[in-house]
Amino acid sequence: MLDMLSTVQAMQAVQVPVYDFTLHQRAQETRRVEPADVVIIEGILVLHSEPVRKLLNMKIYVDTDDDVRLARRCVVQTQISGVSQLHRKLYALAFCKVLSAYLPVRL
Repeated sequence: MLDMLSTVQAMQAVQVPVYDFTLHQRAQETRRVEPADVVIIEGILVLHSEPVRKLLNMKIYVDTDDDVRLARRCVVQTQISGVSQLHRKLYALAFCKVLSAYLPVRL
């Protein structure tokens, strides 16, 4: 990801991997991303990596209620690959363990 971000910052196109949600791994195919003045990257762990954060000029985290976030994730995953109750519980647990430390304190 760091190489791709650096390449886009240098105003060059990159080939970005496509994720196969049914197999839970990267697909063989890629998609071309053209450079632009504003590039949006997303993912629940994208701000976890300090080297990635250092490359970003602006960082925006859109926070939602935990139950709403989990429900949205489960709907998407169920539509793509079918998700069990166990996966839902593991996702919620992983989110709490990994990302909660980076979120602002809620008042």
